[in-house]
Amino acid sequence: MAQSDIIFIQGIQDSEEKLHTNLLDSLNTYYEGTSGISNAYSVVASQRLGTSTLEQYAYYYRNDKVKLVHHYLYNDAGNDYPYDPMVAYFSPINGIGLHGDMQDFFIIGARTRASSATRSMTDKLVDVHADALTKFPLVTNGIILGDLFADCSYICASCFDAIRLWTDEQYTWIIDADTTTTASDCAFDRLVVTGNQMKTQTIAAVVDFKMMYNLNDSMARSVSTHFPVTMPICESNQV
Repeated sequence: MAQSDIIFIQGIQDSEEKLHTNLLDSLNTYYEGTSGISNAYSVVASQRLGTSTLEQYAYYYRNDKVKLVHHYLYNDAGNDYPYDPMVAYFSPINGIGLHGDMQDFFIIGARTRASSATRSMTDKLVDVHADALTKFPLVTNGIILGDLFADCSYICASCFDAIRLWTDEQYTWIIDADTTTTASDCAFDRLVVTGNQMKTQTIAAVVDFKMMYNLNDSMARSVSTHFPVTMPICESNQV
């Protein structure tokens, strides 16, 4: 986590709602020990979402790299999503982009459901994006990310032709690799960028902590069934 300036975490299950702040304390303690900088990170978390299994989203961010301008939960009036997508608007602090000064941007963090409705939920992320553009009309750069289950049996190869997030040329999908720690080979976790400046950032990677720390299968799954995915958004910022 300390290698990134913005971290989006989903699927936090904690009835006491303390895990995200406990993790922040651990992250800041670690970072201070390695850099000497105290309280480098902050966090904003959603309320507990869902009906049966309640979960939270959280964004962690470096205070000296970006400013959190605003955040909100998408008003999912049609109950299309098991957890309302969370939108966060960031403004870079002295961030020099790979292709010029980095402009403000927003991130849409979403988690779909592994079901027959997965394709529809992925398609309707276009509507979530349109809502963000209405709220932030001067911000054109955006990232849509999360566990979209956008592969294997949940969205077949030919099914993508019916998904606006895939067919609309304003969106660029920049990762298509196995993101699971299990024996499957599925690109469930995705990074989709939009906006002229963001669409120049086409480098992304899966963080294979299983290989990095030489973990066996059960140890890796005890951490998560999914690997993190990462991308640079400018020379000094990584999400």
